[in-house]
Amino acid sequence: VATGKSTVSQILRQKNFPVICADSLVKQVYLMKDTISTLQKINPEFIIDKKVNFKKLRNDFFNDNELKIHIEKYIYAHLEEVFNLEIKNFPNAKYIIYDVPLLFEKKINTMVDLTICVYSSPEQQLARLVKRDSINENLARKIISSQISIEDKAKKSDYIIPNTSNIEELKNNIDQLITKYL
Repeated sequence: VATGKSTVSQILRQKNFPVICADSLVKQVYLMKDTISTLQKINPEFIIDKKVNFKKLRNDFFNDNELKIHIEKYIYAHLEEVFNLEIKNFPNAKYIIYDVPLLFEKKINTMVDLTICVYSSPEQQLARLVKRDSINENLARKIISSQISIEDKAKKSDYIIPNTSNIEELKNNIDQLITKYL
């Protein structure tokens, strides 16, 4: 979270590489009528005007581990269905880049040929998450701690794209990836 995965994906898309974003797929699952109905049964406050109240959901999600497990199980049970629809958008692709925040946590790494970590320091992650999502540091720490540490992700990955400086350096680091693998 907050390392620059989305920025890297955006740059790769601009270079015409096929990218599927897991976060976008999760959002599609959240738009499904069954999901809205399920969340409303869990807590009516999770739905406002037939739409998910993400502020309330996120707060409760990261403060109630049982709820977190229940919702993640539901979302990931429907993710494959949405992924299979999305992959049809790239019928002739030699490869597809799958932008996944919980690659190792959900063992999705076993389904891909190459794992890439977009790396920024834990301090950068925290500052970016607080700023990006306009949340307090306490909630940001809970969100970050709910994932495998960025250091462990880097160790488990086949390749690391450093995102510790500026956008130009990031673009150079992406070009190195492209030269090596794509």
